[in-house]
Amino acid sequence: MRAGLSSFELVLVVGLFGVIMAVTTIPLYALQTRNALQDGVTGVVDVIRRAETQALSGYFGDRWGVHFSASDGCALPATKYHLFRGNFFTSSTDTIDTFDLPANVTITSVGLGGGCDLKFSRFHGSATATGTIVLTGVNGATSTVTVNGYGRVVAQ
Repeated sequence: MRAGLSSFELVLVVGLFGVIMAVTTIPLYALQTRNALQDGVTGVVDVIRRAETQALSGYFGDRWGVHFSASDGCALPATKYHLFRGNFFTSSTDTIDTFDLPANVTITSVGLGGGCDLKFSRFHGSATATGTIVLTGVNGATSTVTVNGYGRVVAQ
């Protein structure tokens, strides 16, 4: 009687190992991409609420807003968004913080009255523009953040 594995047994074990890896890897990749989109939405909602809170409190005596584009203007798709104070966003002044979306997530649509800025009025906290921000993941899944005139934010 010989000890050890035959070629057939070795191929069988390696094949079974490959099948197990494929069965577990594909769902984990889908979960990772879905979580990246959800993380992006959560980050956007948090920054919108931060801008609204800063405006409500009259922090720095100015209005606050979020700019949904990587640069001045409204260049989409974007992988960055900015918290700013003042009436208008410019990358050189009054940008408080810049945020990166998770890998493979982009802002593909901003429907805020023709611009990429969502601003909140000082002390009232009401949004100067209402509409939606659409984030898209690598697998084509989308999630929409809606802001109404009272500053209510809803993620779908």
